[in-house]
Amino acid sequence: MTDNVYKKMCSKTTDAKGKSLSVNRRLISGSVEDGLNQCLLKLLECPVCFEYMESPIHLCRNGHNICQKCRPRLSNCPVCRKSFLLTRNCALEALADQCLERCGNVNVGCNFKRTNVQDIEKHMEVCSYRLYKCEYGRPGGCSWMGRRWQILDHMHEDHESITILLENNHCKIKDFLLYDHDLTTQVIMAHGEVFWLRHRKDSSKFKFFGAVQ
Repeated sequence: MTDNVYKKMCSKTTDAKGKSLSVNRRLISGSVEDGLNQCLLKLLECPVCFEYMESPIHLCRNGHNICQKCRPRLSNCPVCRKSFLLTRNCALEALADQCLERCGNVNVGCNFKRTNVQDIEKHMEVCSYRLYKCEYGRPGGCSWMGRRWQILDHMHEDHESITILLENNHCKIKDFLLYDHDLTTQVIMAHGEVFWLRHRKDSSKFKFFGAVQ
């Protein structure tokens, strides 16, 4: 075997070992990182509600933690029964700020937090602070988008003819046979929620159809 052939074989062997070690390091590093993340997140679980704690995080005399929501409901630590301190766990609060992902609507009031981006993305699809489209006006070209609490103002300004503003509204039909109409849609704002009211009268069948969504 010539020296050149031997050197090439050694070089290939070294490269293979290097690649194998590199892959192993990534696998080991990944498993360690995942394990570390799980350990850190476990530290953020409140012992009462099991939700992830965020600032402020309170301490008992033995150093156990509790979240801000559960603290006012308890007189003693649920783990050791010792009394609570006025001291806060600043290190754990800093950890929570780094580990927990916030909803993209945090700037308008959403306090939802989770440990990964996937959970946040699922939440944002149904977040009550998300941007809403004008469902009524969209078929007619209305491109309005706004927050939940802005819907009524938009409806009142741009679609006033279909908006019912009263908290308690009663509709009386004096002459049922003469009151005939196709499917009609109205918007009701009541009890802090927005509802679709769809109704239709068919005198030929002597029936009145109505649905609230």
